[in-house]
Amino acid sequence: MNRLLSILLSSLMAWPISAAIPIYSKRENTHSSALAPKSELLKSILEIVEIPLVQVSASGDRLQWVREESLWSPVDLTASIYLRPNAEIKKFSNVTSPNIPVETNGVWSIVQKKNFWLQVKQPVSGDLFWVRTRHAQASPDMWDYAMIFDATQLLLLPQQNSNRICPLSANTAVKLISFHGHYAKVSACGGMGFVHLSKMLTKAHFAKRVRTQDKQWHHVARVNTNEIIDTDYRPISFATISGFEFEPKMRYTKTLTKVTAIQSRQERWARSHIKDFGFFWWNMNAHEVNESHDQVRVKSKNIFTGKIFDAATNPLNPAFKIISSSGIYLTRDGSAWEKLDYFADENFPIFITSSGRIFIGPYVSFDQAKTFKPYIRWERLFSALGARGHFSLAKLRISDIQIFDDNGERIKLVVYVGERSASIFSEDMGRTWKSL
Repeated sequence: MNRLLSILLSSLMAWPISAAIPIYSKRENTHSSALAPKSELLKSILEIVEIPLVQVSASGDRLQWVREESLWSPVDLTASIYLRPNAEIKKFSNVTSPNIPVETNGVWSIVQKKNFWLQVKQPVSGDLFWVRTRHAQASPDMWDYAMIFDATQLLLLPQQNSNRICPLSANTAVKLISFHGHYAKVSACGGMGFVHLSKMLTKAHFAKRVRTQDKQWHHVARVNTNEIIDTDYRPISFATISGFEFEPKMRYTKTLTKVTAIQSRQERWARSHIKDFGFFWWNMNAHEVNESHDQVRVKSKNIFTGKIFDAATNPLNPAFKIISSSGIYLTRDGSAWEKLDYFADENFPIFITSSGRIFIGPYVSFDQAKTFKPYIRWERLFSALGARGHFSLAKLRISDIQIFDDNGERIKLVVYVGERSASIFSEDMGRTWKSL
């Protein structure tokens, strides 16, 4: 048994459950590694990452939140930008970096892109700064770049049977040089060649209006392979377009689905160090609401529209029910529901014994869910699991719980470690364990 793991598990049991929130070994993980007190996490923040989210709709479908990085906008296709009036200019690409008071007027050239940040050059001084992509507006006066959305080949000539220069993978930006029928001449692979326009997303796809070389504006009705069709049903060749007016809310997904951006928000994740535990991520936004209340009233119709992970009824009072559905919810009268905030948005299996003891994942209540405390001796549980191979706390989750007596002494758990499952049994309410 790893001694460090034993120390960690002992410290977990000492933390007050009322302050516990989920922590993750990686930000992209869907299952948390454990619960930890927010007070401890706040003491040891090493890094804060801001993830931009966008609420979108597609063709009247339901609204959904997606990460900004999963969408394309004109900013992805431009070499220079204008800054929005509320732009925050920073010396470093970090949300905690202080804002720099710099004049935002003029055209800023993009030096490099990094996640949700742009390093840009100040028009007058030439100094380099960082701005977030959501504070940038694409320059409307140049074609600049196109995005390869479907893997293809860079060709020597603008024809299908031409010799191939190099492969171009999806999500590759190429510099547009000129247009030749259904092909565009581009700069890529350290040289120049031709790509079929059906494989490319351009600024024309985001345009509300386009300006032609004769300085006339045309409203866009649709975009074809190498031309736009204006609202007077006239074809306008890409080769004659010299400027754009963008539809401000138009975006494309990586599968080339056109969507409308409704609103945006920022999701903040912090990386903290817990003594004898290690480094973990936690969602700072998920626990900003109702911090001052132990419980939150919830309408039942808002609970049962989501997927229910588990549910249980108190044998002593049929109106007393608990469900797990992206959080733990409780009703004492069968109608008014409360969310138990100290379980955050986690799902746990639930079991209520015939004597009224309530088991929710690794926690037990002896007073009808007024207070909870851990009942599992983690180091002994892991020792039992260790006989079946190597296990990691960061990957462990409890998927089922069964109680075989009135007082909750004889407990069977089904646990998953990664994709592997194991059944373990205790005859003394979690103090000792053995594998089944």
